[in-house]
Amino acid sequence: MDYMIFDEMKKNDDSDEKLSMAIMDLDRFKLVNDTWGHPAGDDLLRTVSQIAANNLRKSDWLIRFGGEEFVVIMPQTSLEESVVALEKVRGAFEENNHPITGKQTLSIGVAQKQVNETFSEWYERADKALYTAKSEGRNRVIAW
Repeated sequence: MDYMIFDEMKKNDDSDEKLSMAIMDLDRFKLVNDTWGHPAGDDLLRTVSQIAANNLRKSDWLIRFGGEEFVVIMPQTSLEESVVALEKVRGAFEENNHPITGKQTLSIGVAQKQVNETFSEWYERADKALYTAKSEGRNRVIAW
């Protein structure tokens, strides 16, 4: 998997193709686990991945990145295009009424890769956008 992302990043560096990364995080997920237990939390994570997969392109990569975080890699996608796509994911998840936990929300930070930027630098910018989404009230997509 590592080689795939670095291949995609090199392609971005060598061409005009856009490449965006998003970090999606369930809002107040600890409260879900504390209230309904880890099996309900696990089911909610499956729901997030299903909703995301249904609202993203087949060419986008949806990766669970630990805990309640997901990373989305969006080849050939500008920052503006990724915000539109991720807003669809966020809205669809907000509208979902989970049978155990009810309605939940998602915060998303997104960054477009810059030429010759390392994965760590790119991830850090997406993470800062996520932090901004959380600090500005959650349930939003913020671009860095």
